[in-house]
Amino acid sequence: MLYMMRPMVLLPLATSASSVLRVIFGIMLIGALLGFAVICAMKGKWVFFVLGWFSGIFWMVGAWRLAKPNSYWAKRRYGDAELAEAQLRFPRRLFSRLKDDDDS
Repeated sequence: MLYMMRPMVLLPLATSASSVLRVIFGIMLIGALLGFAVICAMKGKWVFFVLGWFSGIFWMVGAWRLAKPNSYWAKRRYGDAELAEAQLRFPRRLFSRLKDDDDS
């Protein structure tokens, strides 16, 4: 059994200039994707936030789209026009249905 085990060979992270650039690019890419993830969470886009762990494109789309009106992002960064647009796009469906049931 022991003859089948080989010692693990550890390669240095950067052996040339192109390897250094690849490592730097990888770190920048991961940082950008995690930045999109934070923006998704701040905008209240929880479905995009969860799906982003499987594919980073969901984080980018969630960061690009309009925030929900109750989110931290909308309260801090939106003016009156953007907040009105967010409220039109994301109505409070649950509460409006409960109000309709009370009227009947």
